[in-house]
Amino acid sequence: MLREQRSELHKAHAVDAYPLIDICEFFAPNRKVAKDIQRIRRDYHRLLGEPTVEQRAMSKFAFLKGCLYKMTSAVGQQPPPAPPFRRYEYDREPREQNKMPYVVSYPHDDPRYEREKGVYDNEMKLVDRVVELLARGEALDRAEPAVREIGEVFEDLGTLGRLAKLVDELGDDVGLAKGWLRSEVLKKLEGIDPTSDASSEDFLGGS
Repeated sequence: MLREQRSELHKAHAVDAYPLIDICEFFAPNRKVAKDIQRIRRDYHRLLGEPTVEQRAMSKFAFLKGCLYKMTSAVGQQPPPAPPFRRYEYDREPREQNKMPYVVSYPHDDPRYEREKGVYDNEMKLVDRVVELLARGEALDRAEPAVREIGEVFEDLGTLGRLAKLVDELGDDVGLAKGWLRSEVLKKLEGIDPTSDASSEDFLGGS
């Protein structure tokens, strides 16, 4: 019984981790690690079958987020904030099966974390919508504007990946991660209002 439950738990973890395989292989530090990740992919397909529509969409989303993180960290942007202090309040009353026996509260608010969490929640709603459409066999280019845009990004992830890898590999050499260029970029970022629609154009030198 315990062995079966442990097997199901490992299977659930493998299903959840599958979307990370593409990004891990792409940014593998050397060919040996890349081959090990490829072997993990083959083992997954052999044991659990082909990935679902949701897993394929999440793989693209994880690849997109990984590439963006590589590029933004190269210019010194702060990493995503860690969750603030959490308080766990346990309920002594019996709960339904598979329900957590506690609730989580955050005594001290962190505006930056709340903002990042809100952005992530919206991103996941968009990915869920993409999965819903793909599962029904509908084309993304006929969906609402936000879905069409993410569909276009998903189709061109290769270009984004090559750019992110270039920034990651050459960042120190061209002064992105260290030195005067990083300082100049940070000064530019400080002067941009992130809520402004024109902020991205300002940063990129648009009119």
